[in-house]
Amino acid sequence: MPQDSMEGAKNKIKLELSGRYLVRASEEELSASNEKKRDTLIDLNSQKQEALTAYLNGVSVVEKIDRKVFSIEGKGDLFGKYFTHFEYEITTNL
Repeated sequence: MPQDSMEGAKNKIKLELSGRYLVRASEEELSASNEKKRDTLIDLNSQKQEALTAYLNGVSVVEKIDRKVFSIEGKGDLFGKYFTHFEYEITTNL
């Protein structure tokens, strides 16, 4: 393996991020029928997922996102308490 490749490999750090984010809907959206409320929350959650992933991809030390998992039930509670749990595994280029 060439020296440059070995040095590059030493600087790759795996980063695991996990957390939760709140999915905010208006009072009007939350008081709609269960089906409409559910659809609205899913749409808003999808927007947050895309925004978070785009942000992380834009961070200069992020080489690639190896894995991402979003849980709306179980670790998350999108339809009851309006939050989603997320996990990312990221390779950095420090």
